[in-house]
Amino acid sequence: MKHISLIMIYITVGLLAIWQLPWLISILAAQKTNTPMIVYSTLADKFIISTTENNGLAAVQKYTDENGNIYTQEQRDSLLPFLYWRQLTADGRMPDSIKSQHFSPTDIQRHRFTFRSTPATVNAKYPALYPLLESQSGRVDLEMPSDVFRVSGCCIEFIDMKTNKIDTAKSRKFNLEFEKYKFQFPAALIAGNPTTKKEYDEGYLMLDSGKKLFHFKMTQGSPYLHAIPLPDSVCPKHIYVTEVADHKMLALFTDTKNRFYAIEPVSYRLCKIAIPAFNPETEQMTIIANPMDWTIHVKNEVKSIYYAIKTDDYQFIRKMELPMSEKKFQGLHFTSSIDKYVKPRFN
Repeated sequence: MKHISLIMIYITVGLLAIWQLPWLISILAAQKTNTPMIVYSTLADKFIISTTENNGLAAVQKYTDENGNIYTQEQRDSLLPFLYWRQLTADGRMPDSIKSQHFSPTDIQRHRFTFRSTPATVNAKYPALYPLLESQSGRVDLEMPSDVFRVSGCCIEFIDMKTNKIDTAKSRKFNLEFEKYKFQFPAALIAGNPTTKKEYDEGYLMLDSGKKLFHFKMTQGSPYLHAIPLPDSVCPKHIYVTEVADHKMLALFTDTKNRFYAIEPVSYRLCKIAIPAFNPETEQMTIIANPMDWTIHVKNEVKSIYYAIKTDDYQFIRKMELPMSEKKFQGLHFTSSIDKYVKPRFN
């Protein structure tokens, strides 16, 4: 019995060492790093890099491009007029046109958006209950409904949140629309942006069990369901309803082959975004968009890649690749950057 107890103690000490030693080494070896802000400049046709460096006395801002050319803050602002248009306007330096195109402050604001996706968010589990906002209420501010819907193996059901009872009349009304379009239950994927902190509502994109994609929302109390045609080779896996201010884009999505697409509203035209691949389950993505181009940042544990993409047709302009500076130590871990679950894992 004594030997068994000693063996258990040794095993416990060994596991704790495997867990704690890499963590302790990473803490002792850690160096302060400042993540640069990198944005493509359509005027310079280069990526502009803004970094913060510490000279021992104070933080110093440094502005360069991918070739190492150094700029002043004012030069940086001028090279990124869509990002720093307010400062340029205040200084009286905002150009009348950019690449022979005129953009008013309203145009710039309407065509700008930021998008972010992280593995921890994508890999999280969420309750299969969804609020359906009224998309044409006639009001400026959106309001959350008093009910939620769920999609079972045979129908869609609306549940009153106060009474916790199924609204049979509303459920029947919406199910008739789903039957009309031959929606195959259950839904394989439901994606939306269920919040009132947006300018308008586009409801949800739903993938049925037959791998057909549908746009679903509520307009003036009635169901709106529209099939979105997709090529046979494209099957959505992760969908992001965007609801950007200029109404140019309905959603972004990746398919089972990690290809990246945009869907335009009304016409439901499918547009391939010209980046090689993006896996939302293991990679982070940030998009900074303006009227002329997007800066797409894709980051994983190995490398960090920046792509410049045209706004109008999503075609490739250029890219810049950086190695990851953070060192990953091998050992036992209970948490990870790709999910929010606490469980033993060995990296």
